[in-house]
Amino acid sequence: MRTLPTLAVIGAALLTTSANALVLWNQMGGPTTGAVNSQAYGPPNTAFDNQAADDFVVPAGSTWTVKRVRVRGQYGSGPGPATSENVFFYTDAGGLPGTLVNQCLNLAGTPFGPPGNFIVPLGTSCWTTLPGGASGTRYWVSVQINMPKSPNGQWLWSNHSSVNGNPPAWQNPGNAFGFCPTWAIESSCFSTAFGDHRFRLEGN
Repeated sequence: MRTLPTLAVIGAALLTTSANALVLWNQMGGPTTGAVNSQAYGPPNTAFDNQAADDFVVPAGSTWTVKRVRVRGQYGSGPGPATSENVFFYTDAGGLPGTLVNQCLNLAGTPFGPPGNFIVPLGTSCWTTLPGGASGTRYWVSVQINMPKSPNGQWLWSNHSSVNGNPPAWQNPGNAFGFCPTWAIESSCFSTAFGDHRFRLEGN
């Protein structure tokens, strides 16, 4: 497996979670040992900022309003904690993230379970409406942790044991790692086969 140089390294559902939120998409299960960095390091390491992303499908005839995202992850090369979280939604472009639909920055997620897991409310100003259209529509979500490398370390988004839809994607726009400066299939960046990322979308 290719390591990160310098910095070292299913399915739709409608289940009630609270009075005003449903589980829209759930792939939190299927734990594996795989996990991939998805982090904004900030100065002086902004060139290392990177994102992982995974796809999901809004069914035909449905319109989802995503209000909250849950993710499973872990800390590496340091104890954490995360400063805050960023959540991005994209259209699909031939099996990779395409046009940015919405971005929700500097969110205050709530840790749950082992360190590195978060429940991230988007806040009413960033609730994201995603139409399924006549035949269903594929989108991508990216969760990125804001956290400095020193002394906090890295955050790694846990991988699922299988792939539902397209394989996950990864990018490092600053190209400090020396590979995948634009969106690419995750396994092509890290020379190993990964399953999906573990996340859940909630809303109505």
